[in-house]
Amino acid sequence: MSKVEIDQLINTQFLCRIVFRGKYYPYIAPFQYVLLDGVLYFHFTDYGKKMTLLKEDDPVCVEIERYTSTLTDYCFVVLIGSLHIVTDFQEKAKAIQKMV
Repeated sequence: MSKVEIDQLINTQFLCRIVFRGKYYPYIAPFQYVLLDGVLYFHFTDYGKKMTLLKEDDPVCVEIERYTSTLTDYCFVVLIGSLHIVTDFQEKAKAIQKMV
């Protein structure tokens, strides 16, 4: 995929899967996301296994895909990086507003 196609995919979808390293095995879960100023923001609850894994600050993989029922238009991208908890109220509010 070209950069334009990747950007289009990321900008037109709203669900992704994040893969965390985990202690004994990888852990994958779906998340809602938005892209703001070149940064992906994910909607997390404040509890569960993902929060424990997030606090370990290990690298993650984020998978975003688009498909149709016939799979004729299937594509995906995998991004790697690290996640950080947003503590700035205005930044968090801006991301949540775009998700809604």
